[in-house]
Amino acid sequence: MTCFAHPFTRHFEPNLEGDIFRAGSWRVIIVWGLGIDRVSSIELVSNGSSAPEWASLGQVVSVLGPPELVNVDETFIYSYCFAGHVVFVHRRRIPGEVNMNDSFESVEVSSPTPGAVPWQGFSSVVY
Repeated sequence: MTCFAHPFTRHFEPNLEGDIFRAGSWRVIIVWGLGIDRVSSIELVSNGSSAPEWASLGQVVSVLGPPELVNVDETFIYSYCFAGHVVFVHRRRIPGEVNMNDSFESVEVSSPTPGAVPWQGFSSVVY
């Protein structure tokens, strides 16, 4: 079994449950939180020692624009984009500082919350 047909992940090997795929220090984690046939999130994870040069905090912001929300703790910066459905995690290089060169740790793409509808004005919100 291979992880997707995408050129980046086709060489990843699955675990027995088929929800974590590995290639070196990279992981793709699939969460089946919406039932047996629906994925609730997919996460691409790198350990800090193999962080790519192509996804620093500054590069992500320059490509996608500023995040909608940011959360910072002692070790990581969490950047929420696309109504929170995409979360980039970057490892802080300098304690107490957020820097454009902070390195990529992971990105998670999650499905919309069940029952949520696209915003189309106040008349679209029915409860």
